[in-house]
Amino acid sequence: MSNRLTWMAYGIVLVLLAVLFVATMPLTGDARELWLKEWGIVEMASALGYAASILLLIFRRHALILWPFTVMITFFMLREMDLDKQFTTMGIFKSRFYISPEAGLVEKLAGGAVLLGLVVTGVVILRRYTRPFLSGLRTGSAVAWGGLLAFAGLVAAKSMDGLPRKLDALGIDLSEQATLHAGAFEEVLELGVPVFIFLALMAYLRHRWA
Repeated sequence: MSNRLTWMAYGIVLVLLAVLFVATMPLTGDARELWLKEWGIVEMASALGYAASILLLIFRRHALILWPFTVMITFFMLREMDLDKQFTTMGIFKSRFYISPEAGLVEKLAGGAVLLGLVVTGVVILRRYTRPFLSGLRTGSAVAWGGLLAFAGLVAAKSMDGLPRKLDALGIDLSEQATLHAGAFEEVLELGVPVFIFLALMAYLRHRWA
């Protein structure tokens, strides 16, 4: 995929995500459950998007060469499927998991090992790829900008998570309808992340940071 085609794909994805969000706004009842709730269509599409990125790396024989991204993308996929709390007493990313007497020592050690592995992987990514990433942003690299779009989507989605609770702490009461829209927006943002990762990987595997 050429640099120009990748940019076009980014634009199309942004438009489609906006259309999807608008389409979810009037949904209610079972239709909303089907599309937006846990294990709904949007969430499963997100997980499949991460799986597609992993398969792309494997088939192009870059899964080991780009192992930090393989690890991180695999984590995102498993997190999207809520596997971080399927086999433990509570989610391993909750601080109270490590101090709660409800969680056993083995669980805590396993959760800590996962966290440590993610931290190490993140450090490796920062040390190896920060310079080419910043250089790519300056030169208009579709790879770098695709990575930025994915990262921005992650940050924005995280900021939307539990938005009513966060705003309530500031004395702002979010209406029920606005809360529903915020949840839908979060799910749509999370769907965009693996799509941008996949497109950026395709551009990288073809042209590296060009």
